[in-house]
Amino acid sequence: MLSLTQRFFKGLLVAVIGLLTTSGCIYLGVGAIGAVGGYMVSPDTVEGLVVADYADIWQACYDEIAKQGPILTQDETGGYLLSNVRGTEVTVQIVPTDSPQVWKISVKARKKMFPRVKLAQKIYTAIHNVLAP
Repeated sequence: MLSLTQRFFKGLLVAVIGLLTTSGCIYLGVGAIGAVGGYMVSPDTVEGLVVADYADIWQACYDEIAKQGPILTQDETGGYLLSNVRGTEVTVQIVPTDSPQVWKISVKARKKMFPRVKLAQKIYTAIHNVLAP
């Protein structure tokens, strides 16, 4: 008969092995860590909520993207920026939420077919740091 401690660790081991064999488990772990920090990570996109005026958010996004590379497309009223950063297509979207002062910022980075989540995270963090009080 297994002791309570042995059963606990056996159950924990089974759970860890189950997560590791599940498709996309790395994104589950990274997403959980990112959610604790205030943003969400998916395979090619980093999203987070900010509390600020739209004009301030737009300016922060525009300035940070312009520092990284040329802006290819911009739509201030639609909250959309498209840029090329070191050969990677970077898209920034500002989306309203149910609350009037809360906005969702989404940064997506892809080089051809491949996601570049570290670049998206770097750009999102730079934007968020400008907006943070």
